[in-house]
Amino acid sequence: TAELLDKIGRMFQDGTLDYDPFVNAQDYDSKWPETLQIEKCSQSENTYIIHFPETRYGKHQPVKLIVDPEQNKISDILF
Repeated sequence: TAELLDKIGRMFQDGTLDYDPFVNAQDYDSKWPETLQIEKCSQSENTYIIHFPETRYGKHQPVKLIVDPEQNKISDILF
């Protein structure tokens, strides 16, 4: 969402992003999109856990979604 992009921009006021906030990692592997898994968090509405099993430590990134029939949008990254 535009609000999330603004939030990320405020976190990096000098315009330098030294890591990917969506993956919460500095490195990236082209296999990740093919192997990621998404799980609904049973404890919080509209919260999902993105699992990146191919990462070095099996990263898990919680995100909030705006669920829409046409297009789901990430509204927050839960650090």
